[in-house]
Amino acid sequence: MALDIDTDALRRASEFVSNAGEFLHPDLTMDVPPCGSDTVSQAVMNNLNARRRWLVAHVQSGATQASNAAAAITDTAGA
Repeated sequence: MALDIDTDALRRASEFVSNAGEFLHPDLTMDVPPCGSDTVSQAVMNNLNARRRWLVAHVQSGATQASNAAAAITDTAGA
């Protein structure tokens, strides 16, 4: 019994996953400045920017994982 694998479908899946990875890799490296020069505004924005950097790091990790998955699917389709 042989496996009937549609390699074209695997390549299309690879393309979709690769596109998702590209979409998840935005350039979000710039911090947002505080609205005011008071201590509270600066503290709030420092906190929000730290959370944003944490979230961006996770989104970019997802982009890397999507890219790796796309490469693995492409390799499978070529095997």
